[in-house]
Amino acid sequence: MACRISAWSWCCATSMPRNSTAKLGDGRLQVRPRAGGTGGKLPRPFIAAAQLSLAPPVTAVVWLRSAEAGTAGFAWREMGQPDFPPKQVVTFDCPASTTCQEHSVELPAQREVIHVRVLLPATGADIERIEFRDVDGKPLKTWRFSD
Repeated sequence: MACRISAWSWCCATSMPRNSTAKLGDGRLQVRPRAGGTGGKLPRPFIAAAQLSLAPPVTAVVWLRSAEAGTAGFAWREMGQPDFPPKQVVTFDCPASTTCQEHSVELPAQREVIHVRVLLPATGADIERIEFRDVDGKPLKTWRFSD
């Protein structure tokens, strides 16, 4: 299911930026860290999508650019889990870039995925698209932030 969404629907209806601010601009969801960390360190920015129903195995794909290199990734919660288990995280290196780069990782879920966090580099990122695919590569859920 592909959908074009507004900043309002992404940030308020299906998802929410955490430790960050988010706005649409230049055809991307621009996510930046929010001030307020301790010891001069900002909390890691992420966006979260709830009310999902993704049958495993699931491939998570994000197209993003980041002004500075860092680590990005996905955390997920499965049906029946009240919280995000610390071991349910996959990460990848995110190089600094002026253009969006595609990053794809497998979520080794055992049950239906109901909630996902898109973990961003410490300085934030511009996200062009987020997609979840089934074992055959068919899109299960897609958010496009371009015009």
